[in-house]
Amino acid sequence: TVYEGRKKILGPDHPQTLYALSQTGIYLYKTGKLQEALACCKEAYERSVKTLGSTHYTTLARKTSYYQRLGNLGHYQEAADMAREMYETHTRLNGKRSLSALQSCTDLSVYLWNLGRNEEAIRYGLEAYEGRRAYYGEEHAFTLLNMDNLAHFYGSAGNETKALEYALQVLKLRRKTLGENHPSTLTSLHGLALRYWKLGQSQRALAYGKEAYEKRCAVLGKDHPDTVLSLGNLALFYEG
Repeated sequence: TVYEGRKKILGPDHPQTLYALSQTGIYLYKTGKLQEALACCKEAYERSVKTLGSTHYTTLARKTSYYQRLGNLGHYQEAADMAREMYETHTRLNGKRSLSALQSCTDLSVYLWNLGRNEEAIRYGLEAYEGRRAYYGEEHAFTLLNMDNLAHFYGSAGNETKALEYALQVLKLRRKTLGENHPSTLTSLHGLALRYWKLGQSQRALAYGKEAYEKRCAVLGKDHPDTVLSLGNLALFYEG
């Protein structure tokens, strides 16, 4: 590999060697080899600390990749601890509303949610959403991602009314920016059906659920996992 070649010629700590190692980690992640990707990201980060220092921008970028791979593998506590460190570091170096701080804040909120710490997830999720809305605007994909996260966080915290409020807004804005049949729009449609079902509004749940299923059939095909999921929800709604 390029990494092994550079390691042999330039040494393990040369910047070009570490770049190749980092890129190998990205490739492994994209091809689904998560454990191998984690090992590469961990080594690239630790060697960057050694050669560049803990607050160099390259080291911080590699630390982000490292904790994100931990999160991909379900190591949420470790990922949350590192994301919190990154959020505090970026806040100190670049400001609370810097894009790097907002990314760490977003990641932290998701890991906290996966750990069942819903109130903390909401607090950081709101901060990330408000920061991205101020920077990108309400209709940007990153802002909508944070808004969608908040729907999940509030739902898990038992506040289905607030969750529905965010879910409705996400669907409205995704329809506007992406179109009626975009997969992300259909994901929002599917999620909204569940929100109504949890609120006991079975007729609305059924209407949105049918729309999600029919559009996923047309766009993704009947055998796509997302379409099958929507079909399962329809069965649930009819039983309810």
